[in-house]
Amino acid sequence: MFTASHHAYADVVLDILDPNKELISLRLYREHCTETPDGVFIKDLRIFKGVEIKDILIVDNAAYSFGY
Repeated sequence: MFTASHHAYADVVLDILDPNKELISLRLYREHCTETPDGVFIKDLRIFKGVEIKDILIVDNAAYSFGY
């Protein structure tokens, strides 16, 4: 999972979705995003070396957050 949300908020939601930590093998948060000069946090999917795009799930309410 890769979200631009803060760690504390996202973990609450992810723990509800996957309480036994069996479905989500990786959690990436705001600190893993790239911040633009305008203060927008972008998910740069190029950080996933060797991972197929079909195996990545983005949870966000703003399409611009994964513009890269």
